[in-house]
Order: sequence, then C-alpha cells, then structure tokens
Amino acid sequence: MAISALGQSTDATPPVPDAVMFQFFFQHVLALERSADALKAKGREDGGRRSMIRLGAHLTSQEEATVKGFARSCIERWTNETRREAAEAAPLLRGSRGPNDVPPATQSQLDALELHRQQVMSACVAELAAKMKPSRFRPFTIMSSRQKRT
Repeated sequence: MAISALGQSTDATPPVPDAVMFQFFFQHVLALERSADALKAKGREDGGRRSMIRLGAHLTSQEEATVKGFARSCIERWTNETRREAAEAAPLLRGSRGPNDVPPATQSQLDALELHRQQVMSACVAELAAKMKPSRFRPFTIMSSRQKRT
C-alpha cells in the first residue's frame, strides 16, 4: 500500500458491493429482532429495539415490515446457498494444505461458487428495491452503507 505525505493511502479502495452491504445489514436487522424477542421474553420493553431500523432509515411501518420480511427471506436463501456451496467446495479442497495450495482450475471453480452466492444476495437486493419506491429506497441504502462501516 502506498502512503502519501499526509499519511493517507493513495491506493484506491474498491467499493463494497451492495450484496455485501445488504448481507451485513439484513443480518443486523435479524439480530435486532432476536434481541427484541429476548427483551420481550424477560417482560421488558422491546418496542425501541424493534423500531430502530424504521426510525434510522425513516421508513413507514409498511416499509419496515417489507424490509424485515426481505431480511429473513434473503438471509435464509443466502445461508442455504452457502451450505450448498460449502458441500460442493469440500471435495475440491481435499488434499490442499491451505488457500495458497489450490490449483488455478480449482480456484476458478471456487471463485464461480462465491460469485453465485453474491448473486443470490444481489437478486434479493434488486427484489427489495423493486418493492420500494426509488425515493424511499435511497435513504435505506445510505443507512445500510453506514451499518457496513461501523
């Protein structure tokens, strides 16, 4: 990495793909729901925890329900794809001693599996965007990019 006289990196940092940001964001949404469920089970107030996404992204209650539904569905699809790909990758990795010991042809196959997994999440994001008005989806995408950086 090259460093400028001001101590800042001069290398261009590639942007984080939307699929990665939304994967993290959807997991965050589900974690908040699990946390709210735990509060409720203890007889404590859970409304503040449940409304964090709606308030943070300035969503309507209907949009919030849509986002939470997509979070559950998308993470389930992504998890299922991850499991499928792990099972498919396991035989490819037999005999290798680590990531630097994988033949180029095998690495290409692994890269294709990972690309497909990212495409699953990208399709989820596209479906969510289609369900929301573009003017309403924008603040939501800004919020998800903030979540990725924190």
